[in-house]
Amino acid sequence: MSKKTTDDAYEDQVQLERRAEREGRGRDAEWPSQIPSPGWKDVLWRVFAEVSEDRVMLIAAGAAFYLLLALFPALAAFVSIYGFVADPQTIAEHIAFLG
Repeated sequence: MSKKTTDDAYEDQVQLERRAEREGRGRDAEWPSQIPSPGWKDVLWRVFAEVSEDRVMLIAAGAAFYLLLALFPALAAFVSIYGFVADPQTIAEHIAFLG
């Protein structure tokens, strides 16, 4: 399995651009409503390729994982700081309100 170089990817993109211009796929459209169906297929294909190339799903999954992983320590820190700052009577009132 050979890897594509940047030059190969550029050449592929140039060929796709030329084909799209020849076939009238709406590359010069001013509004989305002016793009024909084959043009929308090209748009979706390019979006899929860019999402795959940029690994958007992997980055989103990693961000969600680390956010969830950091949630409980942050909550513990918030409760600890609240315990240091708040008046004991206020804390008792809040606990009574919750329970």
